[in-house]
Amino acid sequence: MKKFVTIQEGFDLSLKEIALLAKQAGFDGVFVSKEEGIITDEDMDYIKSIGLEIETVHLTYNTPRRLMYDFWGNTDLAEDTLNILKKDIDFAYKHNINKVVCHSSCGGPNKTEPNMKGVEWYRKLCDYAKVKNIIVCFENIKHL
Repeated sequence: MKKFVTIQEGFDLSLKEIALLAKQAGFDGVFVSKEEGIITDEDMDYIKSIGLEIETVHLTYNTPRRLMYDFWGNTDLAEDTLNILKKDIDFAYKHNINKVVCHSSCGGPNKTEPNMKGVEWYRKLCDYAKVKNIIVCFENIKHL
């Protein structure tokens, strides 16, 4: 059985240092987050060069605006959110990663009820990923 761990910057270590620690600890691969400016092409190349598989890219979610709420409630910004997430899918595609993780939350500080507008925005996201042969995995589906 292969062992994977999520890595992201923090703890006063660079992403490369954290990846190396994961490798030294015996992990076979990692999950990475595609928050703006956190992981670069160079980071991805380094992770692969030390023999770690990259199983999944987590799409951007942790912005001041909390992007995922735009699909459910702030539909004026939904197109912008979709474009940001498409860039993340392009990033995964560029690095031959065939799975991405996406939040679908509608709770939290901008709590709203699930609705068909939101479903349609997620459908557009999935349609875009399908063209690139990328599977979209949803996280936090439960109304929080």
